[in-house]
Amino acid sequence: PGSPVDMVLYIDGSTDLGGGSRFVISEGSTLQMVTTGTFNLGSGLVLGDGKPSKTVDGKVVPIFSLYSSHDDGDAANGVIIGGASAFYGQIVAPFSTMDVTGSGGFFGAANVGNAVIRGAGGFHFDERFLDLRIAPPGGAGNAVTPYLEAWGERF
Repeated sequence: PGSPVDMVLYIDGSTDLGGGSRFVISEGSTLQMVTTGTFNLGSGLVLGDGKPSKTVDGKVVPIFSLYSSHDDGDAANGVIIGGASAFYGQIVAPFSTMDVTGSGGFFGAANVGNAVIRGAGGFHFDERFLDLRIAPPGGAGNAVTPYLEAWGERF
């Protein structure tokens, strides 16, 4: 707090946040997570800003962006938001199923292959994301695109 940072985290593999863990993004900060594997949010994601987006220089910016090149194929769903956890931000996982289950909730915008909402889980679209643009592969304006292309993934 008091020293916001804009961070990009690259994970060549899967991420599992469960077992009572806490994942904190401090107030004023942003995080872009780029992963080749699955993402399982089974416990607390805490955003210091308390909302999925903020405005920087007149542009809408997600507080937390998850970019996944995981392809479900015959495997488990690529993005799981479960338990009592809530995801605030943006998910770009065009080859994966996003599964919101239990009493987990999603607040923001998602570009996914499939979405499954079940149990007491909910999907809440943040209308501010209507102003958010994701550049196509090789396009300007998307800082993570060159890294995904370098991994040889299908973004």
